[in-house]
Amino acid sequence: MNKPGKAALARARALYDANDVSLAEIAKGLKLTPAAFRALRQREQWPPRGETLRVEIDEASLDTLALERRLVRALRREIARAESEIEQTAPPGAERKARILGLLVKTLGDLRKLNHDERAQAQKTTSDDTDNRDLAALRQALTRRLGELRHRSRDG
Repeated sequence: MNKPGKAALARARALYDANDVSLAEIAKGLKLTPAAFRALRQREQWPPRGETLRVEIDEASLDTLALERRLVRALRREIARAESEIEQTAPPGAERKARILGLLVKTLGDLRKLNHDERAQAQKTTSDDTDNRDLAALRQALTRRLGELRHRSRDG
């Protein structure tokens, strides 16, 4: 049996995870028979296809960092799929997939900017809290000083 290289195996896994390409097509791309491809999937311990698509959304998974990581994984899968299609000459739908890839890249950039903005806002809030505490301390000191001056003026 001809063992595929690391790059070919990575592209095949991305196509497998994306669930857009049939198993027969992936096997053909690796130049393997369907039986040899099944053996490869077992040897590499790829999960059954249905399990790769389950995504549970809860509040923790909506965290922008987690969302960014998932988007990066999706982007890697799309890039692998695009590379695979380029090797096999552009099939129908390649333009649509290129647009999807472009949207994923733009969304990743937007997420990273959002993440940066959130961190900057958190730092600004922290510095505003410090400024507010400094102002409160200044007010207290001024109040005390004015009280002392009034007291002296009455006594003097």
